[in-house]
Amino acid sequence: MQLLDVMRAALETIKTGVIITSRDGTILFGNKYYDTLSKMEVSRYIGRNIKDFRSELFSENREEMEGKTMLDRCLETGSEIQEIYEYATDDYVLTTVSPIKDSVGEIQYIAYLLVNYSDVMRTEKSLRNSEARENALQSQLQQTMLNTIKNDKIVIESAQSRNIFSTALRVAQTDVSVLLLGESGTGKDVIANFIHNNSARKDKPFIHINLSTIPASLFEAQLFGYKAGAYTGASKEGYAGLIRIADGGTLFLDEIGELPLELQVKILQVIQDREVREVGASKATAVDIRIISATNKDLRELVKQGKFRLDLFYRINTVDITVPPLRERAEDLPRLIHLFLDEYNETYHTEKYMTSSALDLLRNYSWPGNIRELRHVIENICILSSGNRIFAGDLPEEIRNSSGLQSAAQEINAPAADGVTANSRAAGEYTGNGQSENSSLKAAMQSFEKAYISSFLERFPTAEAAAKALGIDASTLSKKRREYHL
Repeated sequence: MQLLDVMRAALETIKTGVIITSRDGTILFGNKYYDTLSKMEVSRYIGRNIKDFRSELFSENREEMEGKTMLDRCLETGSEIQEIYEYATDDYVLTTVSPIKDSVGEIQYIAYLLVNYSDVMRTEKSLRNSEARENALQSQLQQTMLNTIKNDKIVIESAQSRNIFSTALRVAQTDVSVLLLGESGTGKDVIANFIHNNSARKDKPFIHINLSTIPASLFEAQLFGYKAGAYTGASKEGYAGLIRIADGGTLFLDEIGELPLELQVKILQVIQDREVREVGASKATAVDIRIISATNKDLRELVKQGKFRLDLFYRINTVDITVPPLRERAEDLPRLIHLFLDEYNETYHTEKYMTSSALDLLRNYSWPGNIRELRHVIENICILSSGNRIFAGDLPEEIRNSSGLQSAAQEINAPAADGVTANSRAAGEYTGNGQSENSSLKAAMQSFEKAYISSFLERFPTAEAAAKALGIDASTLSKKRREYHL
């Protein structure tokens, strides 16, 4: 058998489509596998230009739309060209066009090598779809988990809170160090507890250490513990120390930005070595702890100023979560008010409830002290207000004076001839447990909603601005205005 016959036989047996053309694109050879791939007989096109063949092969010739064929580009560059085409058979075909040159480097022939790429493409598409489904399922699962873990102590109403708790939930499944950032009173301790309670360490201790309150002279004894008789005044039984007490669980280092430099190195040593040496002990004891830290300071700025160790910053900051101030997540405020009002009603055996005018002032206050200030205010008025109704006048002076609603609130709360406030008559009272003194809950809620929406329409220049402040879309507000003839 001649060498040419051997080569032809080989080309007919391989599982790759092969077409050979002259320099100008005249088809000289096409193997049978390509016939199978394209469902066309390439042998019928021998002696014709490959453009004729491709115009029938593709219902829409992409090469012509692009202006230059693979053959044109191969001749221009003198290099191999590769593309993926979708055939009329719904197969994806990886097409490689290679120049065949003579001894002086001139292109004499063009070889088309064609491989069915469908399985690879379909696998990639399937993987992408699977990944998208997995992400969607993960998101759905996460939301389901968030809904499940909502309780009387966790408020997740605003988009910011959902993002925070979603991140915290993901972080809880790992043992990485977490740094919680945010102003004082924003509830960083709640997030730290949440992470611990949703982690594999939830049945182990959660030790909250406020580092700003521990005197430097007692720092080692309190955190590291001490052996019996380690120093004058030491307990005869010794003391394990807060870090060892946290073994197996979570160590929450609150206010870490307040820690003096000389004490930072001691904390760093514990985090790095995962062991602690008691005062007076000859050797260290291994500890298994998860570190969560919190600060209202800008630690990066403290690092620049030389007041915070860079190595400690990176050790505690594998993941950081910023907790925004209460003024930036106003949607959480009503639920928090309910939460604290119910809590202190139970504590002090009272049945206090908010009038809508008081609630309006609370919603429009900026809360510089954040959740901590809100809790204090609710407790204060639960103790000091007379009667069960909490009016605008029962609120602290700084809240009454800070809002443009003061005059409106005074007008709303002015006693009517029958001794009932105009507001309570028009809109009912807003209570910690959702009850009303009016004839029915539905009527009371409708009255309250009407009065509440009306107050926003009066305060904002446009309905769109009022809708945004209310946390609803413009179409919903428009529907409510028609319903209540506003």
